[in-house]
Amino acid sequence: MEGLQKKHKIQCQSLAKRLHSSPAWNNLLKFQNLNGLYFDILSEHHYWFVLTLLCYQFSMYGNAIDHICFNTSTEENFPLFAHKVKAAIAAGMSWVAVDQKTDLVVGFTMSHDVLVANSFKSAPNPLASPFQQLQKQINSKALQSMPHLSNLIFDENLKLSLQQHLFILFYFFLGIKYGEIGVYGVVTLASEFVDQKLGQLLGLLQLTTYCHLDYRMGFTINASPESHQLTFGGTRTFFPYKLFDFSRLKFPEGNKCKSMDDVYLELHTKHGYTKEYVDYVKRNSQVMITYIIFRGPEWWLGYANVFPYFKHVIQETFPHFTKL
Repeated sequence: MEGLQKKHKIQCQSLAKRLHSSPAWNNLLKFQNLNGLYFDILSEHHYWFVLTLLCYQFSMYGNAIDHICFNTSTEENFPLFAHKVKAAIAAGMSWVAVDQKTDLVVGFTMSHDVLVANSFKSAPNPLASPFQQLQKQINSKALQSMPHLSNLIFDENLKLSLQQHLFILFYFFLGIKYGEIGVYGVVTLASEFVDQKLGQLLGLLQLTTYCHLDYRMGFTINASPESHQLTFGGTRTFFPYKLFDFSRLKFPEGNKCKSMDDVYLELHTKHGYTKEYVDYVKRNSQVMITYIIFRGPEWWLGYANVFPYFKHVIQETFPHFTKL
């Protein structure tokens, strides 16, 4: 795995240089009024910027509905995200968008190999937060709700384990090697860039990077389904997806909260949110599961179908996999 990570780092650095010199890419940035930014591969220099963005965006003040449900604080987020960012730096596949005037990171997209999730188990107390325990159970149920995806990545023994132990997620992919399946979907933006096209550009970089590194597929469980559906809503033929409603989910014995009903009750009685806000959170308690097969031109044609201004960038920067 380490040898392939080193190779991926070199390939991604080369890709970043190619992008910087691409007329189509620079014209696109100018067209989107984002030419004051430069895009680079995540490194140690960006660690604290990215960690701060992640901990805030995935807190009670962010737009990830599962984190909002559990009133997650930035303090609770820190241990797990600190480990994930370090793993992303080691993998060398993630991108940052940096303001050229200040050198502040204003956007970030996290990419990692599905097998790297094994290392998250050994992080210093990464699942100390009760929310993080319950989130894994939500995600496990979400994966089971899309059988075609689970058939692609799990063998029968693991699917049985998932049914018996909802907390198991990502950790046992028998027969899958490093460099085959990626996990994408985490895009974090500074507040002033939320309404611009930066998230779409970072999403494009994330997907094209996996294809550039010869991954065969990628998938995500996205906790901001509204924004994600804006990205993939018109591409269902190319990128199958499903919305999973976890508002009625019940949790196994041993958890403080027996069901999501207990979670919503705590939001009102313990944390003081209004009943109207809790009802809103409950109505929107969904995650989106989607996957992409990178072999063949279908995936990038689907992306270019929704965002036609990306087509020239893809064709100019990635000619080897855009040939029909």
